[in-house]
Amino acid sequence: MKFLKNHKKRKGNNYKVSSRTKRIASKIGLVVLPSSRKGKKLDVYDKKTGRYKASIGAEGYKDFHIYRDLESKGKIPKGTADKKRKNYEKRHGCNNAKKGSNNLLACLLLWS
Repeated sequence: MKFLKNHKKRKGNNYKVSSRTKRIASKIGLVVLPSSRKGKKLDVYDKKTGRYKASIGAEGYKDFHIYRDLESKGKIPKGTADKKRKNYEKRHGCNNAKKGSNNLLACLLLWS
């Protein structure tokens, strides 16, 4: 696809896209790749057209998937990931996010 040819992986972006994030993105017609933009985790593309939609997730901050992995390894107490997700959703208004907004994409891909 066109987006794979145009997408340039930036040096220094060590964020590994989880299989769960890829699966969620695929279900809603999107493709996610490590971001080519400084300070961002993911670049989101439309699966059919290959058009760029957004860059989401601030580098240096954890998301739900990272917290879940830390829980499974016993590095943080059980239930921490769910608490963090609920706080994020309240703080960013995930329930009222506009369709197609960067906020909604972050809520769906990084915090669900």
